[in-house]
Amino acid sequence: MARGVSINTPADLAAAVHGDLWFQLYILTDSGLTREMVDRAAASGYRVLVVTVDTVVPGRRVRDVRNGLAMPPELTGRTIASIGSRPAYWLRMMRSPAMKLANLAVRQPMTIADTRRLFHPGITWDDIAALRERWTGKLVIKGPLGAADARRAVEAGADGVQLSNHGGRQLDRAIAPVDLLPAVRDAVGPDPAVLVDSGVRHGADIATAVALGADAAAIGRAYLYGLMTAGEPGVDKALDLLAEQFQRTMRLLGVTSVAELRKHAPEILIRD
Repeated sequence: MARGVSINTPADLAAAVHGDLWFQLYILTDSGLTREMVDRAAASGYRVLVVTVDTVVPGRRVRDVRNGLAMPPELTGRTIASIGSRPAYWLRMMRSPAMKLANLAVRQPMTIADTRRLFHPGITWDDIAALRERWTGKLVIKGPLGAADARRAVEAGADGVQLSNHGGRQLDRAIAPVDLLPAVRDAVGPDPAVLVDSGVRHGADIATAVALGADAAAIGRAYLYGLMTAGEPGVDKALDLLAEQFQRTMRLLGVTSVAELRKHAPEILIRD
């Protein structure tokens, strides 16, 4: 999945990978640039547009602020000490091209909190309707916080929803996406896709999500940990671990297919 807030353009990623292409869009204050990114994604062969709706106000990500996380990265006393303890990692990073947001004109270091000036703070259903009219592929709305909004997203033309709380980094007291699954599935019916993320660290988490009504689970930190450790082979290893854990969980539950897992979910899952 390519992202609007990324160090690569949609075309760069499309040229480098083979597979199903999804583009994650943040609706920007610059509506012309938002439309341009949508059109560039379509021209590069992306099949699915994922519109993120829960970042109109950035969360107060304390660890990012404390660690001086910025784009490009800042050199502080703490990062210099880290360089001393991990010289090989930093050497590889220094040899790589300078980090910058490929799709946005950012001329000074920016923390995650600073991105508030880039994102449109007043997204409405009219914005979703305009995107639905412009985008001819599949449309997914990422970030609805309840069954009613999920149903309204589908009524507005979305082909699916992605339940997410950004791993607790936005509103950290929001309901866990996995707890929304049964109500959202009931609200949208069997046909729209329902994806879930946030807190997926093990194949058993994926099995639980599927049993509760999800079509798939998305991962963030799991693959990033693999990437940081060993590059592409590290990502492959992380995916292999999740797949093996998912299959083993299914076997231990005594089910042989996803359909069977969903069918027996009321007996398998004990919810207090």
